[in-house]
Amino acid sequence: GIFAAVFIDAGSIVAHQPTHYDGAGFFKEMFVNEMRYTAGLGLRWMISDSIPPIVIDYGFILNRRHGDPLGAFSLNIGYTF
Repeated sequence: GIFAAVFIDAGSIVAHQPTHYDGAGFFKEMFVNEMRYTAGLGLRWMISDSIPPIVIDYGFILNRRHGDPLGAFSLNIGYTF
């Protein structure tokens, strides 16, 4: 069957090394300044119990920056955690 899903997600990916190596500066630069948040809706299509699900999600970027799109689609085949 097909199921609806609601989700929230957060993560941080940076392309540079942090400039502060003390504990507080490192934490702020990596996890506060660069943290991104999203929330969204999804459809999960379970073909059968023996085959992994096919998941299509659309996530809305909650803290968009200038030039960011409204959100993005995601297609997953298999189980997520």
